[in-house]
Amino acid sequence: MKKDINLLSDFNGGITIFLSLIMLFIFALLGTLIESARVSAANVRLTQSTRISLNSVFSEFAEEVFRDYGIFILWKDESEIIEEINKYLNKNINYKDDFIKKNSDLLGIKIGKIEITDIKYVSNNRGEDLADQIYEYMKYRIAGDAVNLLLDKCNLLSQGEKIQEFFDKVNDCSEKFNEIEESVADIKKKVDQIKEMAVQPKEYLAELKEKLNYIQQIDREPVSSEDESGQRSVKKDQIFEEFKELYTVYKDNCNSLSNCLAEIKSKTDIYDQAVRESAELIQKLYVDLENKKEVIDTEAYEILKNEVRALEAQVSDQNIDAYRVKVNASYVTDYFNKMQLASEKMTQINNNMNGILYNNLMFSQLDANIDYTGCFLSELEEVRLIYENFDIKNLEINYFVEETKKSEDNLLEYIKRIMSDGWLTIITEDISEKTVEDFQLSENLAEVRSNTTIWKDLSYTEQSIRKALMGQYVLDFFHCYTDKNEINKANGILDYEIEYILGGFQNDKENLSYVGKRIVLIREGFNLIYLFKNAACRKEAYMLAVTLVGFTGMPLVIRLTQLLVLGAWAYAESLMDTRDLLNGYGVKLFKSESDWNLSLDSIWRIFDQNSKNKNSNTGLTYKDYLRFLLFIENTGKQTAGIMDMVQININNRYNDSFDIGRCVLGITVKIECRVNRLFTSLAFVKKLISDRSSIFEISSEIIYCY
Repeated sequence: MKKDINLLSDFNGGITIFLSLIMLFIFALLGTLIESARVSAANVRLTQSTRISLNSVFSEFAEEVFRDYGIFILWKDESEIIEEINKYLNKNINYKDDFIKKNSDLLGIKIGKIEITDIKYVSNNRGEDLADQIYEYMKYRIAGDAVNLLLDKCNLLSQGEKIQEFFDKVNDCSEKFNEIEESVADIKKKVDQIKEMAVQPKEYLAELKEKLNYIQQIDREPVSSEDESGQRSVKKDQIFEEFKELYTVYKDNCNSLSNCLAEIKSKTDIYDQAVRESAELIQKLYVDLENKKEVIDTEAYEILKNEVRALEAQVSDQNIDAYRVKVNASYVTDYFNKMQLASEKMTQINNNMNGILYNNLMFSQLDANIDYTGCFLSELEEVRLIYENFDIKNLEINYFVEETKKSEDNLLEYIKRIMSDGWLTIITEDISEKTVEDFQLSENLAEVRSNTTIWKDLSYTEQSIRKALMGQYVLDFFHCYTDKNEINKANGILDYEIEYILGGFQNDKENLSYVGKRIVLIREGFNLIYLFKNAACRKEAYMLAVTLVGFTGMPLVIRLTQLLVLGAWAYAESLMDTRDLLNGYGVKLFKSESDWNLSLDSIWRIFDQNSKNKNSNTGLTYKDYLRFLLFIENTGKQTAGIMDMVQININNRYNDSFDIGRCVLGITVKIECRVNRLFTSLAFVKKLISDRSSIFEISSEIIYCY
C-alpha cells in the first residue's frame, strides 16, 4: 500500500511540470499576441500623430500671403520644419506627461529619426503645383456660368488677333510680290535698252562685209602705174582702218547686248522663282484661313477669303504670262545662244585682227600671198547666217509704265515712324516711372518662366477653363493701369502689376508699352475688318496707293500698297481705341461708321486727335483685353509673374527677407521610432520566439501637400 502511494506522488509531480510547461507556452503566446497588438497600436498612433503634427506644422502657413493673395505656402526651411514636426510629435505621442502617473503610457513610443525625403518648393515642378493651387482656389470662387462668360470674351477677342496674324502673313507676301513686279520692270527696262541700240549685230556684220568687199574690189582692179598702185594701197589702208573701227564698235555692241541679255535671263529666273513662291504663299494663306474659319465670324471669313482670291488673281496673271515674260525669255535664250555661237565663229577674225594690230601693219604691208580679205569675208558670212532669222523686235514685254506725280508726303513712312517711336505718347501721357530694380527677386524662377508645358497633358477644353480662371485670379488680386485712381501709390512698388505679370519688365513704362502694343495689334485686326467691308475706304486707300507708288502700271505693287495703306489706317485707329481703353471707356469690337475716329487725312494730325468714345458704355474694356492677353500668355511666364509680384509686395509690406522661391507647398516625411519590449521581455519568451532584441523599430512615411 505504501508503494502505491509513492507511485501516485511521482505521477502528480509530472503533471505539475507538464502543466507548468504548458502555461509557459500559453504565457509566451499571450505575451506575443499582446505585444503584437501593442506594436500595431504604436504604428497606428505614429501614423495618426504624424498626420496631426503635419497638420499643425502646415497650419503655420504664411498668413500675409494667404490674406492678400489666397495662396497657402509654408515659409520655413527644412530644419525648421523638422524641429516643428518633432515638437508636435512629442506632444501627440508622449502624452503620458499629461497624466499624474508617469508610467500610464502603455505604448512607450520613443521618437528616433525624423527625415524629409522629399520637399516641394513653390518653384518645383516648374511652377505647375502653384498653378494647380490657384486653379483649385478659383474654381470654388467663381460659378460655372461666370467661367463660360470669361471664355466667351476671350474667344471674341481672339478674332482680332487671328485676323491680325492673317494680315501679317498677307504682308509677308509683299516681298515676293515686289520681286515679281521689280523683275518685270527690270526686264522691260533692259528690253527697251536693247531696242534703243541704233544697229543690230547683223547690220554691223553687213557693213563690215561691205568694207571687205570694197577692199576686194580694189584688189581686182588693174593697176596702170606705180602711182596708182600707191594710191590704191592708201585707199585700202583707209578702208581697213574704217573696218577695224567698225569692228570695235561691233564688239562693244555685242558686249552690251550680251550683258543686257544675261541680265534679262537673270531677272527672268528671279521672276519665275518669285511667281512660284508667291503661289505657294497664297496656298498657305488659304490653309491658314481655313484653320481660322471656326474662330472668326462668317462675315470676316468671307471678306478675308475675297482678299486672298484677289491676290491669287494677280499671281495667276503671272502664271499665264500676262506680261509675256516667258515668251520673251525663249527669244532671249535663243538670241543669247546665237551670240555665243557667233562669238566663237568670230574667233579667227579676232585673232587675225589682233595679229594685225599687234604688228601695227596695214593691208598694204601684209603678205600678198595671204587672202586676209577672203578669210574675213567667209567668217563674217558664217556669223551673218547665225543672225539671219533673228530680229531684236521679237523681244517684247507687255508692261507699260505711265508716270504720275508721286506724293511727297508718305503716309506709310509716317506710320512707321510712329510705330517705332511715339505711339505710346499717343495712347497716354500719364505713365508711372516706378521700377523694381532695387528689389531682389527670387533666383529660383528661371525654369518657371520658360515652362510652356503647364497643363499640356489636359484636353483643350480643360486647359481653356484653367487659363481663364488663372487670368481672373490675376485680375482679382492685382491692379492695372485703369485702377490707378484706386491705388495708394505711396505703398505700391508698381502701379501696373498685371502689366508686369504679362510683360515681365522691371518698370511700369516698359510693361505698359508691352501690353499697349499687343492691344493695338488686336484692335488693328477688328479695324481692318471694318475697312475691308467699306468700299469707300478701300477706294480711298487705292487712290492714295497710286500717289504713293508714283506709277499706274504696277497692279501688284499698287494693290500691295493699298493693303499697306489700309493696315496703316487700321493701326492709327487702333491707337485711338487703345487710348479710349486706357481712359476707362469701352470700345466695340466691330465698329460702324459712327464709331470710327480717323479719316485718312486726319491721320497726319493723330497727335492732336481727341477721343471720340468718351460717352461709350458699350464694348469691351481694358480689363477685358488684359483677360484675353492673360488667357493666351505662356502659363509658366504668368505663374512666375504672380510669384514675383507676391514676393515684391510681401517684401514691401511685411518682411524684406521673404523669398517665395524657397517657400514650401508640400513634403514627404519619414519618421522612425522605437518601442521597448513589455510583454515579451522575459528571457524564456525571447528564447521561445527566437528574438533577443530589447526594442521594436517602427516607421511612418507620409506625403503632405497644400
